Amino acid sequence: MRGNVYEYRPGHWRVCIKGIFIYRQKDGTLLYSEPQARRLLEHVNYLIDNHQFDPGEWRKDIPYAFDDAMKVYLNLGPGGREWKHTKNWLPIDI
Repeated sequence: MRGNVYEYRPGHWRVCIKGIFIYRQKDGTLLYSEPQARRLLEHVNYLIDNHQFDPGEWRKDIPYAFDDAMKVYLNLGPGGREWKHTKNWLPIDI
C-alpha cells in the first residue's frame, strides 16, 4: 500500500501519499482517528489503482489575498505614517 498516516497533533490525523497531505475526507470531515485515516488511505489507493485519483479534488486552495496581507503588514510593519505615505509605489490606500 502506498502512503502513510500520521498524527500531526493530538487527535488530528493526516494521510500522506505521493507528496500530498490530506487532512479531511471529501465531505470536509476532519480525520480524528487512526482507523479513519487508514480507511481513507485505502480508498485513495483504490482510486489510484483505478486511475481515478485527482489530487485537486482533495485540496481546498484558498486564494492568497495579497492586498489584504499588504495592508496588515503596512499597518503593523516598520515606519510611521510619514514613511508609508512617501511610498508612492504602493497600490493601496492605508
